[in-house]
Amino acid sequence: MREVAKSLIENAAFMAVMCTDLQDEIAEKGVTVEYQNGANQWGTKKSPEVETYNSMIKNLAGVIGTLSRLVPGGTDEADELLEFLAEKRQRRGGGAA
Repeated sequence: MREVAKSLIENAAFMAVMCTDLQDEIAEKGVTVEYQNGANQWGTKKSPEVETYNSMIKNLAGVIGTLSRLVPGGTDEADELLEFLAEKRQRRGGGAA
């Protein structure tokens, strides 16, 4: 069980850093991109960064939910877990939690 939890924590930390990076890109580039499919077909659509962010943030929420169910004792331990993830983000250069 400990190895499963460790793997989930490492994946959550990775996803948290990636979400922060994607947030920066989205803030810089915006949420839409222009496209052209042929001579007369063009418009705007969600940027690839937004699509990736949406998917990753859902996965991160799922992992955090799974981890919180693994933590015995309730919210104090879950809060410690979230603090640990925030620290791991900081060390990887992911910015503030």
